[in-house]
Amino acid sequence: MPTQIYKCPKHGELDYYFSWEDEVTETLPCSECSVDSVHILKAPAGGAHFARTWTENANDARRDPYTQAKAQAESVYNEQKDQGNHPVKTTEEGLQVAAKQIDKDNKKVA
Repeated sequence: MPTQIYKCPKHGELDYYFSWEDEVTETLPCSECSVDSVHILKAPAGGAHFARTWTENANDARRDPYTQAKAQAESVYNEQKDQGNHPVKTTEEGLQVAAKQIDKDNKKVA
């Protein structure tokens, strides 16, 4: 349900939950004192997040062993989390060890 914020002169900002079908009005009576509260618009919490495309991530992963190790660690972490597990994040030391192994494996193939 969408949350709308209204500002009551007495009680400050209050959150109201609407269904998708409800019309959002300019004012709404305060649930505590019935005084008209004005609808206010705010940016979503956390700001804008611009995700990179799969292709950009894949190209980065091919560049160097460290980036490959980091991408693999994030992928495994997210898969485990999606399955309901509580995985431990890979440490910097673990990433370095994995990067060395990837570099070694890449040199064997080339």
